[in-house]
Amino acid sequence: MNPPERPEPSFSPLFHFTDADLLIRTSDNVDFSVHKSIMSFASGTFRDMITLDNLTPSSTSSLQRVEIVEVSEDSAAMGAVLRYIYPLPRPVISRLAIAIKLLHLADKYHIPNINVALEDGLINGSCHENKLVEAYAVAKRYQLKRYEDMILPLLVQSGETFDELAFYSDDLNHTLAIDDVLCVTFYRELRAQKALDVLWHLLNIGAPECDCQNRPWRREKLVGTLALTIVGLGRFS
Repeated sequence: MNPPERPEPSFSPLFHFTDADLLIRTSDNVDFSVHKSIMSFASGTFRDMITLDNLTPSSTSSLQRVEIVEVSEDSAAMGAVLRYIYPLPRPVISRLAIAIKLLHLADKYHIPNINVALEDGLINGSCHENKLVEAYAVAKRYQLKRYEDMILPLLVQSGETFDELAFYSDDLNHTLAIDDVLCVTFYRELRAQKALDVLWHLLNIGAPECDCQNRPWRREKLVGTLALTIVGLGRFS
């Protein structure tokens, strides 16, 4: 079977600056005409390529020298990355999968500005709803401390388990260590214990002091009875 033909060359209508001195060519053969100075300032990877002159001269005849760098990403991914570098509207992050892809590219090209902007977007967005374990793994994988601090209490309160973590994207596989899982388990048990303490306190309001009240079996029985009563009342409310 013959390999698929490479698409005809085209250019990005948004990133097609007339004074560009660097051309980024994507895997789907789309050219982005940008500036070396801006790319080297924003990206450590591009800065190294430009400094080491690891670029291909353009074959087009022009008074201004334009060099080419070919990347493995498609035009959609590279366009999204460049929106974080140039002062343009940034991509809408509607799913965690989009954030993961951009965070991966931020790591690959050493663009810390993307991490900061994405963390702000994730904190203010709703991508984590019903995906708290995945969001927790994203925060750990890409060291988004503020996002982790927001997700952890929500995960502790939820009933989500870590069973389906293996089915998430490859970037998140083996991200969470056993200590991360134990941390969530610890806070869940602590939260449950505090709830039992509150129930125990409610049971003993106005009750006469008695040593038998402090016996473990007595406490568990009374708390269990009250919990069942609350559940029963909830069915008829």
